[in-house]
Amino acid sequence: MKTKLVAGLCAAVLLGGAAGGFFAGRNMNRLKTERDTLAYQLETANAAKTKLEAELEKFIHPVVQIDVKQLEKEIGQISELATVEYRYKEQYSFKGQLELSLSDLLENVQIPLDKALLEGVTIPLPLTDKELTVNMEGVIKAGIDFSKMQISCDEEKKVIVIRLPASEYLSNELDEESMETISEKNSFFNQLTTEDQNLVRKRIKENALAGADKAKTLQQADDRAKLLITDIVESTPNVKGNYKIQFESV
Repeated sequence: MKTKLVAGLCAAVLLGGAAGGFFAGRNMNRLKTERDTLAYQLETANAAKTKLEAELEKFIHPVVQIDVKQLEKEIGQISELATVEYRYKEQYSFKGQLELSLSDLLENVQIPLDKALLEGVTIPLPLTDKELTVNMEGVIKAGIDFSKMQISCDEEKKVIVIRLPASEYLSNELDEESMETISEKNSFFNQLTTEDQNLVRKRIKENALAGADKAKTLQQADDRAKLLITDIVESTPNVKGNYKIQFESV
């Protein structure tokens, strides 16, 4: 009887140990599965975070590829807008008189004098005076020759370099209808000619150019061109705030 009791107790202990080992194994498998699931979820979350950060970086600091040729085309279309006008009203007085060369006058005269000393010496002839004084209006246009413009882009430094020639006077036109004759005097022996009138126009234009220089018209044209070009470049998507615009001379 005692022997049977001992045997039964041993059997119970063995069965209990087997059952405990079985359940412990199941728990270990479950924990391993949960650990693997958690690791996968964490990896997925990190991948999603990395992708979101990349998209956010693109939004904050977008990658911009500057189309230099397109910029040159757009800027070239503002050549007329970039000009500066200097309007003027000038008066000029022309006076003329027939003159006789003293060396010609004495060419056949025998005198004890070196005639070379008389070269360029003239004698005004009386009753040959002529005079013309007029007022005229006109406009001078100053600007940049955009065909000489050069554009480059340093993507690494985020700098757009625009090389421009200096402004120059593009035209100087007189308004013929504005001509006002203040005074006019002709001589029977010396009439005003078309050449005289053209000389008056030429002198008026020259004086107007001097006035344009004094008014710093060329500097105004430079400043206006740079302002308009800056507006065009910065209107390109994602350029303003991401690129620096740098002007240089050609």
